[in-house]
Amino acid sequence: MKPDVEKFLKSADVNYVIHKHIPVATVAASRRVCAAIPGLHCKNLFLKEKRGDNLYLLTMPAHKRLDFKAFQAAAGLRALTFAKPDVMWDLMKIKPGSVSPLGLINDTQNRIKLFVDKEVWDAEIVGFHPNDNAATLEMTHENFEKVLNALGNEWEVVEIEAEKCCISSG
Repeated sequence: MKPDVEKFLKSADVNYVIHKHIPVATVAASRRVCAAIPGLHCKNLFLKEKRGDNLYLLTMPAHKRLDFKAFQAAAGLRALTFAKPDVMWDLMKIKPGSVSPLGLINDTQNRIKLFVDKEVWDAEIVGFHPNDNAATLEMTHENFEKVLNALGNEWEVVEIEAEKCCISSG
């Protein structure tokens, strides 16, 4: 785990279990490699307004496929698209495939608003990358909440419906 992530987790008094594995950059690869890791596995999408400078990070269950229009409506946002990798690097110092809420520790100006899907929020245990896709952090809801409160970024829980036609069964 990167030293800055470890330092942040320690300073926020966050308890976690780290699971090291081969690098996984997609949900499909993660399903194969991380199947034995407990908890709700999460994916994170770095988004921006199509016409504007507002940036968002969305943490949602890995099994869901985002319905952009439903999310925009639920969150009260204008049209969205994926943010560019260079913006991700400039603000969070991470590359695609390693995105997680912990990337916000590098967003020193708190430019990125975090949205957490209600299913993630309600989970007893969640799992996501510690800004490194060769590991997964497993933590309880209580510890995930500590992470969110320690980040300094604005965050909100939002109920997101998945695209019903596109949910994969396994």
